[in-house]
Amino acid sequence: MRREALDMLAAKVASITGLDRLVIVGSQSAHGQLGWLPAPVIRSVEADFLLPGFGRLSVIDDECGPESDFYAKHGVYADPLGAGIVTLPRGWEERLVQIVNEEGKTSWLALEIHDTAASKLMAGRDKDYDFITELSHSDKFNFDTFLARAALLRESSHAAGLRPRVQKLADHLAAIKMHDAQRKTLAFLKTLPV
Repeated sequence: MRREALDMLAAKVASITGLDRLVIVGSQSAHGQLGWLPAPVIRSVEADFLLPGFGRLSVIDDECGPESDFYAKHGVYADPLGAGIVTLPRGWEERLVQIVNEEGKTSWLALEIHDTAASKLMAGRDKDYDFITELSHSDKFNFDTFLARAALLRESSHAAGLRPRVQKLADHLAAIKMHDAQRKTLAFLKTLPV
């Protein structure tokens, strides 16, 4: 998804919710944080909006979800997420990144990119591991910082799922011959309880 489409979608979600503090999580949070966008970000037609406390998520689905007229017209859609759907490292709220528009005003907030990667790790799908490896090609992404954020997930309610996901990431990195990242991931794996 291009930035213009994401801004338009965020404006639509803001108009529906009446919220002035929209938080984008998932791959679209890469906008405004990297000098380039990984291919999965550009290819994606959905943006994940974290909307804790907004009790009418179905309204967003109706207005700009995957079956909406908005999607049919613009080719992008919103995926509204409530609290508990996405696993985030402790302190993520203090690290949110303000994404500004051309006038210099905050358009929306994005999950900081290392927090996004930690969240993707916990989502645990093949496409999430692909996203993490794509991020590794950016000079604004630090693999050690990502692992430090992943370590914060040991304190989450989903901590039991961390070890198998880190192992899966290590296997993924081995398969694509990212040996330095794999070595760091395996070292981190040793710190996790069995």
